[in-house]
Amino acid sequence: MAKYLLLRDVDLAGRGVVPAGIVDSSQYDIADLRASGAGVIPWSDTTLAALQSGSDLVASVLGAVYWDDIQGPISTALRGASSLDTELYRDVTNSLYEFLRHTRDAYFTTVYQMPHGWVRTAVNPHWHALPMASADGVAVLTMQYAWGRVGRELPAASGWTTVRKEVAISASDQYKEIAVSFGPIEPPAWSDASTNLHCLFARLGDDAADTYTGSKVGGTAAANLGVAYVDCHFQRSLLGSISEFPG
Repeated sequence: MAKYLLLRDVDLAGRGVVPAGIVDSSQYDIADLRASGAGVIPWSDTTLAALQSGSDLVASVLGAVYWDDIQGPISTALRGASSLDTELYRDVTNSLYEFLRHTRDAYFTTVYQMPHGWVRTAVNPHWHALPMASADGVAVLTMQYAWGRVGRELPAASGWTTVRKEVAISASDQYKEIAVSFGPIEPPAWSDASTNLHCLFARLGDDAADTYTGSKVGGTAAANLGVAYVDCHFQRSLLGSISEFPG
């Protein structure tokens, strides 16, 4: 006989209400309880210890809302005058990174597919950058974004929203990862699991406000700001979506 923790009351049609708490497989069909979407967790001494510990694991066990993040792929297909420079990071052999110059505007894109456990609250996209010059100045960074999902038209340029950040960088920041937030961004009313956030990032090196102009040591001197990675913070629950393709 196996025991389970039922996270909330379940009304089983024709069989009454099963109250939240500890149930066992001799009393109820566990498959029916799981199908209700109420949340059914195997109950053991390990589960009890997690509840008693007061740690972050408690939030997971109870299906609470908590913060998580996802990383986005960096696409640099745009070449020519608006491209990034793919170069070594300092003297690390074969360590190719993307860098943006202070002498021109440069762009890259990413798409975040929101996980099924996302609770449809505001998200916070971040650009994690690597200042490469020992100099003080301001880097002008922007992010244009639009929401999309399967079966819905992704808008033309007029339907995208731009967020601009003027980021102060000091000489002491050289080679130290910095995080620039472009949130919070509210999702549209029609969002659901697997909704996509399309992002176009840029450094506006041609902008007069971009004064971070110190030289990078090695490679292209003007390419003094690197891309470590981009990610997106969001709130999620343990339970995710009941159906594989919601909406």
